[in-house]
Amino acid sequence: MKKFLVGILVVALLATTGFAGELGYKGVKLGINMANVTGDDASEDAAMKLGFAFGGFADYTLNDNMAIGVELAFSMKGYKAESTVAGIDITSTLALNYIDIPILFKYYMKPGEDMNPVVFVGPCIGMLMSANATMDIDGDETETDVKDTTTGMDMGLAIGAGVAKAMGEHSLLIDVRYVMGMSSIDDSDAELDYKNTLIQIGLGYTF
Repeated sequence: MKKFLVGILVVALLATTGFAGELGYKGVKLGINMANVTGDDASEDAAMKLGFAFGGFADYTLNDNMAIGVELAFSMKGYKAESTVAGIDITSTLALNYIDIPILFKYYMKPGEDMNPVVFVGPCIGMLMSANATMDIDGDETETDVKDTTTGMDMGLAIGAGVAKAMGEHSLLIDVRYVMGMSSIDDSDAELDYKNTLIQIGLGYTF
């Protein structure tokens, strides 16, 4: 029921943006993800895990400066932890793959100019595609599918800034964002508290 209700919310938001105003920037995007987890039950050894993201985006302008941006992207999250116990090296990795739908409220500072800075904030909804935990003990590696014990939907808050550089009829967009997890990704009986956190550097190209 929760998934159904949130799905309805997503559709409603997308429909709203479709009638919000004229279509502005639109195109494709590639990003580098620096992911980790936070929360009361997050491992003390949890460290940044590198990944990537790619997808498409569209802005719907509200006025000269303000727009609502909608994105749809495949995004890699999780964490990596390394430790040594009794002289044995242990590396554990949680690899989470999502379809992310950020809905961003944007403010463009210099519309119409070659360099157009922007700041943005908004919710980010992630639909879990796969979840795998890998444990490497002195080179002996085992991998486990943990999708059944990981929540199917991730809720986060994105905040960031960037700039759009005009290139003739097209534009190059560069942005940096922080996505703070708002809900635990654990769906086991233990009800652990750990949330996704993400720093992303993105590069987009409009068409």
